[in-house]
Amino acid sequence: MKLKATSGLLLVLIVGILIADPRVWSGDDGTMNGIPIRNGENIDWTRTAATLNNGNVVYVWTDTRQGDRDIWAQCVNTSGNNLWNNGESVCVDSIVNRQENPVCINSTDGGVIIAWVDFTDSDNSDIYAQKLDENGTLLWGDGGVPLCVADDVQNSLNIVQDENGGAYIIWSDSRNADCSDIYGMHVDANGTNLWATDGLPVADGPGAQIGHVMRKDGQDGAILCWINSNNGRDIMARRIISDGSNPWGSALVLCDAPCDQKNITLIQNDTDKFAIAWRDLRTENNGDIYAQIIDINGNLHWASDPQGKVVYAGPGIQENPRVSSDGNGDFFVVWQDDRYVTQYRDIYIQKMTMAGTIAPSWPADGVVVCDEIYNQQNSRIVHDDNGGCYIVWDDGRNGGYPNDDIYIQQVNSTGNPVLEANGRILTDRDNRQFYAQILRSGANNLFVCWGDMLDGSPGLYYKALDMSATPLTGFGMYGNEIFQGLSGDCSSFVTCASGSDTYIVWCDERYGYSGTRIVAQLLHSDGTFGFAENGIPLTVDVGEIQDSPQVVLDDNDGIVCVWEQLESGYPKIVAQAMDGNGNKLWGDTGLRVSDNDRDQGKTKITKVEENNGTYYYIAWSNLVASGFVWVNKIFAQKIDEAGNLQWGDSGMIVAEYSGSSYEDLYIESMIDQYIVYRSYEDLFFRKINEDGSAGVELVLCDAVEVQRNAKAVRYEGTDQIMIIWEDRRHGPTGIFGQMVDVSTDTPTIVWEENGRAIASDTYDFYKAELSNEDDNFYLVWADFAQAGDENIAMQKLDADGNSLWNPAVYVVEEDSRQTDPDFITVNHNIFAVWTDFNEISDYNYDADLYGNFLGPDGGFTYTPDNGGFPISTAIRSQGRSQISYIGENDSGNSEAVVVWLDTRSSGDEKFGTIYSIYAQKIVNEYTVNNEDSLLPEAVISLKHNYPNPFNPETTIAFSLEKARNVELTVYNVKGQAVKTLVKDDLADGDYSIVFKGENNSGQSIASGVYFYRLKSDEFR
Repeated sequence: MKLKATSGLLLVLIVGILIADPRVWSGDDGTMNGIPIRNGENIDWTRTAATLNNGNVVYVWTDTRQGDRDIWAQCVNTSGNNLWNNGESVCVDSIVNRQENPVCINSTDGGVIIAWVDFTDSDNSDIYAQKLDENGTLLWGDGGVPLCVADDVQNSLNIVQDENGGAYIIWSDSRNADCSDIYGMHVDANGTNLWATDGLPVADGPGAQIGHVMRKDGQDGAILCWINSNNGRDIMARRIISDGSNPWGSALVLCDAPCDQKNITLIQNDTDKFAIAWRDLRTENNGDIYAQIIDINGNLHWASDPQGKVVYAGPGIQENPRVSSDGNGDFFVVWQDDRYVTQYRDIYIQKMTMAGTIAPSWPADGVVVCDEIYNQQNSRIVHDDNGGCYIVWDDGRNGGYPNDDIYIQQVNSTGNPVLEANGRILTDRDNRQFYAQILRSGANNLFVCWGDMLDGSPGLYYKALDMSATPLTGFGMYGNEIFQGLSGDCSSFVTCASGSDTYIVWCDERYGYSGTRIVAQLLHSDGTFGFAENGIPLTVDVGEIQDSPQVVLDDNDGIVCVWEQLESGYPKIVAQAMDGNGNKLWGDTGLRVSDNDRDQGKTKITKVEENNGTYYYIAWSNLVASGFVWVNKIFAQKIDEAGNLQWGDSGMIVAEYSGSSYEDLYIESMIDQYIVYRSYEDLFFRKINEDGSAGVELVLCDAVEVQRNAKAVRYEGTDQIMIIWEDRRHGPTGIFGQMVDVSTDTPTIVWEENGRAIASDTYDFYKAELSNEDDNFYLVWADFAQAGDENIAMQKLDADGNSLWNPAVYVVEEDSRQTDPDFITVNHNIFAVWTDFNEISDYNYDADLYGNFLGPDGGFTYTPDNGGFPISTAIRSQGRSQISYIGENDSGNSEAVVVWLDTRSSGDEKFGTIYSIYAQKIVNEYTVNNEDSLLPEAVISLKHNYPNPFNPETTIAFSLEKARNVELTVYNVKGQAVKTLVKDDLADGDYSIVFKGENNSGQSIASGVYFYRLKSDEFR
């Protein structure tokens, strides 16, 4: 829920307990929400650009280089130079929000005004705007100015300039129940809103108002058109002027012909007249192209044809029209057309006169701009100075999607193409180019910008052309780079600690159409990287999908990794060794562990020390023919440090189903040369001998129902291995365990047959993790045992499997969902981490990462209860975390690295969910032994403000035990800094600060709830 200003000022300040933050690394956004291991820029280019008065062009896009999605702009000139560094951040104050869907316009005083949709954590959205001068300086504050912060969703913007350095902005608004209306705001040259708070309704009423477009009217107002869906889909129009009123009175009906009208487009084609074109389904579902002209007084110029005139109505689909004035009162309409080849679109154009006729010498069916094979689409148009125009488009003639290129054509005033037949190529680089945009710059130049899927990730490129469509000096064959991004998801990551360093290996989709690849990064304990930013691939491009990596350390601080790789339609197992400098040791494409046909998967790897050296044991499930059926058997391969296969080209069969029926076997866990595997319901254990032969099969559990998700650890210093698994024998899922003695070649069961119940009740217990330290085993899991909410629990077992904590300890116990736990133990002190879901609505959840420290007795050593501390509370979701111990700091405190999948870079629905990888280092200063507490004493005291609530001011008091640099800041509920009250070096002593309810600009803030925080170098 958003907070609204009320009459008078009423504010509430909230302060929390001040305690040393266990987190160490802060990101580029200034928060403690982790550092990116693999983030990417994930460019969204929506063809947003403006020509400045000096002839330069500003391009605007969004990317995720700082984590969440932000607005960026770059200014370019005709010499091919980028003038604003690596782009200018349009909204600097973007710690908790994401910004999307920008629109921009040049202002009459020489700058550029950019408006965007600003999303909060709950996916409500607001409208903000910013103004930049020609040097890229932000003129309306770091965060821009809010145009609308009303409840619910605002989206889909249009913008036009006014005549005094300001702009009109309109948007789609869902604040009113059961419909979508169009609201607008007039903002002046100084960023002051001139209309009512949160905007005025410029198109509302029954039904949804959608698909709006807007153009300036040349008299300091604007004309807008939209589609009303109350009774079919009809086209409406109105005019707005500086004070927000509508000189026409009620909205004008432009077309209410039967069936739907859609894809409307609008242009000012004369001093006081405006051309509208649209796709019309009144006579056929395929759609035709219609047009109409209105004047500035709201009159239909073609009054004799109140439903519009036909531009083209023929066979096939006509869609996505665009219009442009010819500079002399007539106008062009360009569209996509499949009249001849139904599965592909061509580009056609027509010129219409003010009288409503087709221009002289132009054919009735339109002029073919391009009818090459495959699709031509996404056209844009701008007029020349001689009654003709230029058209750019995405062209698939080079094999179709995803091999689109960018082409341009000039059509003269009489309808004849001027350039090469079917257009002149602007760029034909490998991979896809898309969303070409064309602008006029002054009297003599054209600018064309497009997205380019270079190496699988989009970048922005452009060319400046003269009026003959020839590139100017300074532009390369493929255009000049504005900004190159890195996109795609990363997933299936694993971590491996190497002393104080951490290897992180994942599946990366940055390579686009050439397939996914396994990528690695070496993270040092100071937060720096051993490899290139965003990681390096373990193979060269093999043009296939690589997935599901598993990794172990070698003996030289490097790694050996195995993964599944799709080859000839089947997944195969591939291995690679990489040293600490990132060198590939087993060839550029890795090592195939088996030449078996058909599916290979569910692979595991371990490092085994034998008398004659170090070897890597790899086991996997392989689909093979067995009689008349195909079944999965367990295969294994042994590889030496040089990458030599020890058990032939195919590997050895080490397990196959021994029952009377045919059942698949799958690897569950592997430790040293021992494997845990399952059939559909049962679990088995077996040793793989040094020669590749299989040891005796041991039945771990064949109880009724399903057993799966087994984990195994070795009891340190012994010949015993403990295995835990999820078990459905009692109905709900429980956690069961078994100890196996491997001191002889014939492993034996230690505990009771079919295992011992560790956590089993009338609720589900699952997602367990297992660890061993000295004579104890520790387990963590998720369950629903506490009031129906999913929470995280732990248990400590002795070597005989007896529970030492009765009852189990709940690491977190909140009125929301907690899941995906992981943990480590260091001197029997526990670092636990989990995914914590905070319910936002009935259908939308946001997940954060939390952690806590526990002592040997299961007591909390960081917080007095089991709420835990945040590891990352960035927008969107963080989860699937893994934690690794990396040693002690100079103060003797234990340190760990937490790595997780992070979706803060995700935007609206067109992106889906974008997964990045982030990490945070945490320090445990709160370790305990069985007798003494080592909890530090508080060194800063922050008190509750008084009075609270308050109007108009309140006093905040705090104390320092020694001199230190401190910062006292007030934040709003979106996490944005409102007022910095103190930022200075202070001596020890007591302090009182008065907060007067004003922001950093001296303006009174709205009524609502605010937070204040006191921080120093090590305390918050």
